[in-house]
Amino acid sequence: MDQLYIEIEINTRNDNTEIYSSVESFMALYMYRYLHSPSNIKLNFVRTTIRGGKLRLRSESLRRELTEEKIHCKEATSVEAIRDLRLPIYAKDENTYIAGMCAVCRELVARQECVERRKLLGFKGTCLLAPAESSIWTRFCEVDIVDAMNQLLSTLHSGGRLDEIPKEVPRFERHMNEPVRMHNIYKTAREQAQQQNSGAGTKKKYKVILDCSVPKEKLPIEHRFAEGISFTIADIILYTLIRLIFKYCKDMLVLFPLTSTWLSEVTLKILVC
Repeated sequence: MDQLYIEIEINTRNDNTEIYSSVESFMALYMYRYLHSPSNIKLNFVRTTIRGGKLRLRSESLRRELTEEKIHCKEATSVEAIRDLRLPIYAKDENTYIAGMCAVCRELVARQECVERRKLLGFKGTCLLAPAESSIWTRFCEVDIVDAMNQLLSTLHSGGRLDEIPKEVPRFERHMNEPVRMHNIYKTAREQAQQQNSGAGTKKKYKVILDCSVPKEKLPIEHRFAEGISFTIADIILYTLIRLIFKYCKDMLVLFPLTSTWLSEVTLKILVC
C-alpha cells in the first residue's frame, strides 16, 4: 500500500487541543480528501514543530483519526528518507519517496484507478509535471502562492495588519485574462464553435471554418480554468489557497472579477465531485 506522510503540530492548553499543519501538507491532505480518501493510500501524520505559516485543522473526523498508532512519529522518524526530505512525502513501491507539494498531489491522482480522476492531470498527464526550477507556472503553484500564504499567516499570527493583498493574486488575475494556451487550439476552437452552432436551434447547419490566420486571442475559447478549458489539479491547488487568501481579505474580491468568476466555476466542480 502507498503511504502519504503529512506534518502536523499538536498544541494542548487547558485541556484544549489544537492541530496545525503546514500549508504544503494541508494541500496534500486536501487533495487526499478530495479523492475521497483512497483505499490504496495510507495516511500518516508526522508530528513536528512547524516553522513558518501554519493552518489550523478543524475537522472533527480528522481529530478522531489522530490515534497513537496513526501518528507515525512524534518528534523524529526511523525512516531515513523522511528525515532527509521535506514533508509532505508520498511513498510507493516500498523504496520510492516523492517530495514537493505539486509532485505529491500529482502522485495522489496518478495512482488512482479511476480514469475520470486521472483526467485531473490534464493533457497527456502533464499538468504541473515540470519542476518549479524550470517552469514558471509550477513555481507559481508550488512556491509563489505558498510563500504568499505563509507570509499572510505569519502576519496574522504576529498580530499584524494586512495592508495589501498578496501580489500573487493580481498575477493570477492577469493570467486569467490571457488567451488560452493549449495543444491543437484551432481544432478545439472549431469543435467548440461547431457544438455551439449545432445547439443554437437553427434549422440550417453549417460547417464552422477557423484557420490559423485567426489570432489566438480571437478564437472562441473561454479561459474558464487555470490551464484553459479543462479542470485540473492546478485549479484545486490554487482554489484552496486563493480562497483562503480572500477569507482574510474579504472586501478585495470585487477588484478581481476574473478570479471571482473562476472561483465560482471551481466551486461548482468541487461540489459536484
